[in-house]
Amino acid sequence: MAAQNVKLSLYRSVDRIRDRLGIDYNAREVDVRRIAESKLNLKVETLPFKTPGLHGIACLGFGEEPDIILLNRARNPIEQRFDFSHELYHCAYHRHAQQAMFSCYETVGAQQNPFAEWQ
Repeated sequence: MAAQNVKLSLYRSVDRIRDRLGIDYNAREVDVRRIAESKLNLKVETLPFKTPGLHGIACLGFGEEPDIILLNRARNPIEQRFDFSHELYHCAYHRHAQQAMFSCYETVGAQQNPFAEWQ
């Protein structure tokens, strides 16, 4: 698959999340976390992570269990907003990856799927 097709597919899936949450394409400074928590089966916590470089964790819920997103309290609000959106994408599009948890670090490690982290 050509690189531009992969990027186009990514952008389309982000648009589907935006549509599902009712966020206008042209909206700016959107509180995605507040909107997602109100519309999805989702729990979000901000914690003081001890692991260096760890930005966020997505734990996929199955059945009636909620998805859980954990964010690093040491990161600033803009970084946390990015990290939340990144983890939300894991929750929305990586259930087929045969893993229930995604830990996202400053740099992609050997235990991570580089393509899933790029997304």
